[in-house]
This record gives sequence, structure tokens and C-alpha cells, in this order.
Amino acid sequence: MGFSDDAVLDGGKWDMRRSDSNKVDLSVETTASIGGGWPVGMENVLKVRYAVQGVSSAQVQVDNQWAELVSGGHLYGRAYIKTAWVGTASKVGHFLQFVSGQPAFAFSLKFGPGPNPPRMYNPQWQLSKQSGGTEDKNYFLNGASGELTDEVWRVEWHWERVSAGNYRFDTRWYDAADVLQYTDTDFTYGGQGPETLLSRDPLFIIPDGWLRHLVIGNTGPNWTDPGFVYWGGVCIRGDDWCGPYAGGV
Repeated sequence: MGFSDDAVLDGGKWDMRRSDSNKVDLSVETTASIGGGWPVGMENVLKVRYAVQGVSSAQVQVDNQWAELVSGGHLYGRAYIKTAWVGTASKVGHFLQFVSGQPAFAFSLKFGPGPNPPRMYNPQWQLSKQSGGTEDKNYFLNGASGELTDEVWRVEWHWERVSAGNYRFDTRWYDAADVLQYTDTDFTYGGQGPETLLSRDPLFIIPDGWLRHLVIGNTGPNWTDPGFVYWGGVCIRGDDWCGPYAGGV
């Protein structure tokens, strides 16, 4: 536990930590998984502070650690997330990104504090068009004002490579009791509906190789009120949904 590279990068499982200032050691650390809702056996989690003065990004990332998808191939991911906001704000930040060094935030999970801290407010998948694609909208949970209960959430995602440069996306959200609460049908196109991620079943044009990266942490918010986002149990696999954390995986 602590602020060291060995602790934050989980003994080298992550490639690097990033920040837009020299204050990264104040904003990312590994800590005990305090509070209820974390899976049995998950003793330590990553703690990211989103409001260090002068710091608008604090992350860990992994690059090119899995093979590029072939046509018909799949990439499944999972992360456990818990928010601990103190104040309120209208802004949302980018907390999970699929690409690194590419157009900023083209594919990311966004959320932020809202009117009822410490709850996660306004979660949305930002899935942008690239290279002539037609999709360029965020998909919002329950419209543009969705709010989650204050607990640990298991967020899962799935990319399918339909053909060269063409991908589809799906998501599943589970509560702390491992009950499936939200799927593609709950994320509305542009936050206005009635179309959803399920009904549109969009095809995203993404240059091959972009999805071989993963960044978690905080990019964008730089609020004055302190608060934290906790991460645990990150999983990437190619054969099936990751499912619940068990046995250290």
C-alpha cells in the first residue's frame, strides 16, 4: 500500500502512472478496501483523488498488453468502482479510457459528483466517431440525469471486432450484491432517448490497435471540493464476460 510506483502499479502489472503536474504522488495511492461491498479477497484498491490543486489528471495505464483483435474477436473488461465525493459539482470527468495517445477521450467512461454526494452522478459512455463514422454521441444511464446508489459497482464492457476498423460495444453494470442492474437498454443515445445503445446497436469505426490500451483514474475534473474514486479488480480477457472477482482474478 502507499504512493510508491510498486504499490500504485501493482508490482508492475500497470505500465505507468501519469499526471499533468508533479503532484501525482498526492493524488494516486493504493489503500485498504475499507467499507462494505468489495468482493471477498480484494484487500487493496487504487484510490484516486480528483481535487488536488493544479492537478486535472492522475491515472495509471497499461499499453499493448493484449493482442489486437481479429475479425470476429472479442475484448471483455471489468472494473469495480466506488465514489466518495464530498462536495457537489456539475462537471463530469473521464475516469476510464480505452485508448492512449489518440484523440482525447474518444472512448471513455464519464461521471462526476451531483446533487447527492457521495453518489455517482450522470454516468455515460462517450463513444465518438472516428475516420468517417456516423456515431458521435454519449450514451447516458437513464437519460442525462442518472444517479447511482452509494455502493461498489462492478462495471463490465465488451468490444467486438466485426471487421477491420469496425467495432460494436456492450456494457453491464452490477450492484454490490452482484445483481445485474443496467445493460445496453438503460443507456440512452444522447441522453434524450428513445433510442438506446441496444436499439441502435451502433457500429463504431476505430483504427485497429486503439483498443490495446486501458487508462483508469481521473482526467478532466479539477474541483475544489475533495473526493475520491476507488478502483479494484480490473480484468481483461478475450473469451467471455469477466464476471465477479474471485480467487484474486
